[in-house]
Amino acid sequence: MKGGVEAGEKIVFSWQVWPDRASFYEAEERMHQDPRMDSAGEPPFDARRLILDCFEPIFAMGREVTVSR
Repeated sequence: MKGGVEAGEKIVFSWQVWPDRASFYEAEERMHQDPRMDSAGEPPFDARRLILDCFEPIFAMGREVTVSR
């Protein structure tokens, strides 16, 4: 199938908005230190196909967006 999607699979698109990149990295570090995160088991998806990055908006509508550099 197109994009490597196999029969029966679902595609999920989501995003999180952080006030700045430093806040994201701080939260991520705390998650890695939290022992409860280790007991979650295997993720219910193929983590090799997960895309994660920090992006800056090129357009925002309906709310003020502050981009920190």
